[in-house]
Amino acid sequence: MNNAILNRISVRQYKPKPIEQEKLDEILQSAILAPSAKNIQPWRFVVVCNKTKRSYAT
Repeated sequence: MNNAILNRISVRQYKPKPIEQEKLDEILQSAILAPSAKNIQPWRFVVVCNKTKRSYAT
């Protein structure tokens, strides 16, 4: 996982295949453990798995 983050590339198109739950859990756990300024940890994560419920900010 860390290797993937360190060697990341920009992706413009995604496959329609859903992310496996185990991988999603690992990604979220890594994000939660990431440092924040003064350890405030201001983040909130929303995972939407249903395509019809997804909306985009305008």
